[in-house]
Amino acid sequence: MSGFASFAPALTDGLAIEFLVRLALASLASFLAIILWTRTRDPAWMLMILGTLASYVGVLYRVLRAFGFFAGSELRVFGASLPILVSDNLPVLCFIVAFFVFLRRDR
Repeated sequence: MSGFASFAPALTDGLAIEFLVRLALASLASFLAIILWTRTRDPAWMLMILGTLASYVGVLYRVLRAFGFFAGSELRVFGASLPILVSDNLPVLCFIVAFFVFLRRDR
């Protein structure tokens, strides 16, 4: 058993690599989104940035949950975990609203 798997026994080595890659890419995207945030005040771009940051929070939540930081009872909606539903779908919702704002612009 590798050192990583002994720290988080529920994680296999493949899942650990998947989490590390996803966390690294989401961190880079969030860093660039924050830099863009300082340069724009356009509502559509702000929603795209918000969606990117929400995506990072969702990845971070899944990683912390896999490590056991969020254990115990969760709120359930139709058998699905409410925090996972929100963290998976909030970024997509932000992107949808941003696309509508982009489309509604008068050029």
